[in-house]
Amino acid sequence: MAELFGSRDQPPVHRHVDLLMVGKTGGIGHLEDERGETVRTRKLHVQLNLQVPVHPGDETLAAELHLQWVREFPPPRPAWPKEPLRLSFDATYEPIALGDCVYISSMVEDCVTALDAASGKEKWRFFAGGPVRFAPVGWKGNVYFVSDDGYLYCVSAGAGRLKWKVRGLPESKSNRLVLGNRRMISLWPARGGPVLSGGTIYFAAGIWPSSGIYIYAVDAETGKVRWCNSEVGLLKGRLDDHNRRPSPSGDTGLAPQGYFAVSGDRLIVPSSRAQPGFLDRNTGKLAAYGTGWGGREKLAKGCWYVAANSRYYVQSGDLWGLSPRKRHFIDPANFKGLKPFRHAG
Repeated sequence: MAELFGSRDQPPVHRHVDLLMVGKTGGIGHLEDERGETVRTRKLHVQLNLQVPVHPGDETLAAELHLQWVREFPPPRPAWPKEPLRLSFDATYEPIALGDCVYISSMVEDCVTALDAASGKEKWRFFAGGPVRFAPVGWKGNVYFVSDDGYLYCVSAGAGRLKWKVRGLPESKSNRLVLGNRRMISLWPARGGPVLSGGTIYFAAGIWPSSGIYIYAVDAETGKVRWCNSEVGLLKGRLDDHNRRPSPSGDTGLAPQGYFAVSGDRLIVPSSRAQPGFLDRNTGKLAAYGTGWGGREKLAKGCWYVAANSRYYVQSGDLWGLSPRKRHFIDPANFKGLKPFRHAG
């Protein structure tokens, strides 16, 4: 931890953005404490997506903060405005900090913008062929992001120059453009929010199982595809209907929408409102899968986010064990407090 955050005797390595605040209306602000110190930040997923600074050896904010700059962006236009909880992956902007810059993707202007962290001035802007609905990933001087045009992009963090891009739809297939959220987008939008681990970045394209789903592992430096699983769009007999299997229709498939996560050798793929899928991140093989059936509060369900460690994962307010896959009951005292974040169906 000392190497990451410094200590009381050693200041942190990075001394820039103290506090980034993102409002639902699209404003981004930068605040600094009265000591003029800037430190690494820890991101908390709350309604306003607030980033809270962590001082060396201390997790308390200074008594007084001072506004440094503000940038205004258009009000967000989420993909699923009538599904405000379980598919709210783009309900607001999701900036990241890397080096001396802040990078923010836009589902309105179809781009990623780099801002100088000290002044808020724009350094560069890169346009994709469709809305960019997920936060970018920063690593080794590169910025990675996906778009509704169906591509994973890698651009240089310093200048915003394209290094490479990977199309989610295999090159052997012809792309189709359709009308989506008042835009022309690919029938196979990339809404499997990218995650990077061990030099490999993972993403997915396609949200309609019957049209084809493609989950990728890509070398983060070269853009070379390490593996692609194109078989998860049709899973025979894996549809849960009122917790009974098989259901009258019986077949289903993953519908990747949400931020991917990595836990050990597992790649966890949020599958829209169904339960997430678990793939071996070295081979791409899908583990045993069931959609879950969760229209009401206490039934198993899925959503756009997942968090995990080596033993458990959390999704839609439920705590699950990883081995074996089993839902653990939440303390009844927590149900009332969690209710606003759970879908009542």
